[in-house]
Amino acid sequence: MAESNVIENSNFVAVVAGEPPGRPELAAFDDLPLGVVLSELGQPFRFVYVNPEFCRLTGYAQADLINNPDVVHRLALTKPVALAGALPKAAAFDLSLRHQSGQSLYVNLKSGYCQVAGKRYLAAYYTDVSDRVRAVRHLVQCEEVLRETQAAAKVGSIDMDFTNGRLIWSDETFRIFGLPPNSKIPSSKLFFECIHPDDAANVFRKIDLAIANQAHLSLDYRIIQPYTQQVCRLKIEARYVAPPQGQEPSQRFMGTVRQMEVKEGNFEAETELRRAQNLLNGTREAILAINAFSTEIVLWNKGAEDLYGPTAEEALGRRLNDVIPTSYGDGLTFDKFYENLMLHQYWKGDLRQKNREGKPVIIDATFRVVSDSASMVPDVLIFNTEKINDSNYEKQANELAQTLNLIFGNIPGWVILIGLKMEIFGCNDNFAQAMGENNKDFFTGKLLNSLPMARNYLRKLEESAQQVIDEDVALTRLSETITTRTGQTFFLETSIVPLRAKGGSIQGVLFTADDITEKRLVEEQLRVTEREQERMQSLAIVQGQEEERKRVSMELHDGVGQILTAMQMKVDFLKNSRDDHDQPRNQAFSEAVSLVNNARQEVRRISYNLMPSILSDFGLEEALGNLCKSIENSSELDVDAFIDIAGRRFPEPVEIAVFRIAQEAMNNACKYSQARYLMLELSALGNQLQLIVEDNGKGFDPEKISRGNGLANLTQRARLLNGHLEIDTAPGRGTRVKAILPV
Repeated sequence: MAESNVIENSNFVAVVAGEPPGRPELAAFDDLPLGVVLSELGQPFRFVYVNPEFCRLTGYAQADLINNPDVVHRLALTKPVALAGALPKAAAFDLSLRHQSGQSLYVNLKSGYCQVAGKRYLAAYYTDVSDRVRAVRHLVQCEEVLRETQAAAKVGSIDMDFTNGRLIWSDETFRIFGLPPNSKIPSSKLFFECIHPDDAANVFRKIDLAIANQAHLSLDYRIIQPYTQQVCRLKIEARYVAPPQGQEPSQRFMGTVRQMEVKEGNFEAETELRRAQNLLNGTREAILAINAFSTEIVLWNKGAEDLYGPTAEEALGRRLNDVIPTSYGDGLTFDKFYENLMLHQYWKGDLRQKNREGKPVIIDATFRVVSDSASMVPDVLIFNTEKINDSNYEKQANELAQTLNLIFGNIPGWVILIGLKMEIFGCNDNFAQAMGENNKDFFTGKLLNSLPMARNYLRKLEESAQQVIDEDVALTRLSETITTRTGQTFFLETSIVPLRAKGGSIQGVLFTADDITEKRLVEEQLRVTEREQERMQSLAIVQGQEEERKRVSMELHDGVGQILTAMQMKVDFLKNSRDDHDQPRNQAFSEAVSLVNNARQEVRRISYNLMPSILSDFGLEEALGNLCKSIENSSELDVDAFIDIAGRRFPEPVEIAVFRIAQEAMNNACKYSQARYLMLELSALGNQLQLIVEDNGKGFDPEKISRGNGLANLTQRARLLNGHLEIDTAPGRGTRVKAILPV
């Protein structure tokens, strides 16, 4: 009983998605609003169950369909069913199905697997989508009618942005300017070059005036077509396009362009207009147009009359909302809806209206801004179709759309669909939010180069997308760093792959990006932490070495040094009791005294080098001064010391590091520099100590001399205390060692 409740209450999407529904009885499928077919695994052509809806779709009885593979061939389902049976996971695709009467209808096939009485079956679900296919065909027909109408009226649309020189022309506008349709998008430079010289000053004045007043632009002037050099007269009517709130005033205008050389009584033009009107009235689609300023109806075809009731004579000249009361959903008023339409230039969706019988209907509506002039050309074209009142079909479509949006929205990174002309078809919420927008639909229809990213990255992205389209290749796992125009930086791992239509042709590209910014920041923090840990470990080792040096120095001084002192006293006593007649014995005592004295001096020297007690007792000033005197006494060098720290004491690690650096640098000068002069300078600069050791020796080439333990030790000692060390030298000009340590 519990299992039965599960299937009875389960959502339709769960069944269609192929999720195992437990153990339902076959009767659970009888009331579903779509055709259901169960087949044995491995035998997709042998049906073991069909529900009544599938029988209605095909015109066959259940007895004719079950265990009868020949029916599959008569229904023209062989290839689709074989494909669905071969797929390891659930699949969905559209196909044509042949009814028993011989007529064709269009269905959507979704395949999956389900459990019935403990046994696993291949399940196929069929939904009649014939109405949707017919609606698509009607839309294509309407687009063709629109092109025919523009060509017949010899009126084109134009979008001019004088800020960046960008122009967008319709095919008819290209023809008016004497250029082939679909030519490379022109720039404002071409627009200005075509102006007749005698009209240029007046045109420029009107454009400047419209920009300054942010007002409607009306131009009546002559052009010279660039290819034919033919002179013709144009009429341009365009409205000023205000920028989004908070941005600088724009220089953008949108409107229509019309060639003003068709004479009254022109039989060919009148014939073309009548032909366009016949085409408009010949479609079942309700096609109407309104003036963008007044929203008055300026075009009303036979399809609109059939849907809403009023004739063209009754509708023309009246405001749209007065003729067709409309509910725009979400509490929107007509004014707010129209404001959004003017901002985005395009809208498509469902509206609630009343048909000619006064019954509420749902309308599939498309609004497209074509012109906003006050001329005979409409500003906004509207295509309306009454949606078929099939609640099951609508429910399925809504659930499918919700499922797709759920998948699209749960992709963790960025997703952008890009068309062949680098226009954006859509994006997910993650990308929109990263760009500073809450509504992902804001980017739909915009060009890729309008995104709020750095210009150099947008150029690179366009080049990569074009490469994918031209070469039919996929670019995957590319590491990218981008910066938005607000200064925010993202680290991405991107992929760009082709988007294909059902026939295999490329329709655009799919751009996906994983935002690895947080990962990169964590990795960088880990590297900083590791370097700091290494520094602390090295510092601990060096400090341990210095402690050991100090301990050994004390033991040498207090232990071996004392023993040698006592030995020297004994030897001196024996030497004083010498026998003047025993010269060999006296000579041996003198040599012993000399050896003991030399041993004492060597122990004192080693003890001093390990850890001079003067450093720990009196500090750097005394220790470095003593070091300079010692080197001057034991070598032929003239040594000068300039120590300006006023007897200050510093942390023990700092004093030891400064002393060792000075000791190593001066010993190197004594051994290798062949110098005659050596200078040491120590000064306190704020919270830093600066040590300089400089000689006038032969110097060396740092690129040719490997950094042995001596030079490496100097650099490491400074780095371990967050300081730095520089060695400035060259052959023939001495050596200068400079160390700066924080205190």
